[in-house]
Amino acid sequence: FPCVVHGAMACGLPVVCFDQSGGAPSMLVDGGGTAVDFGDLTALGEVVTGWCRDPDQRRREGERGRETVRTRFSMDRYVEALRELGG
Repeated sequence: FPCVVHGAMACGLPVVCFDQSGGAPSMLVDGGGTAVDFGDLTALGEVVTGWCRDPDQRRREGERGRETVRTRFSMDRYVEALRELGG
């Protein structure tokens, strides 16, 4: 669910997800995580292992995600978009 991805990103945790798995990959276009080929568990494991081996990279990705949620997916932006739709 996208709210789980947003929650992780807001906490500064990088996200790994599968391409073509709903909206999650589109949330990562500005950073904050990685999308791997759908069903490729080896690639998913390699991403997680890489973050475990390189905590600085993990923190950088996490911070990008936190910033993305703050700037692109904030509740204020949602409310403003709804107001614009309502005229």
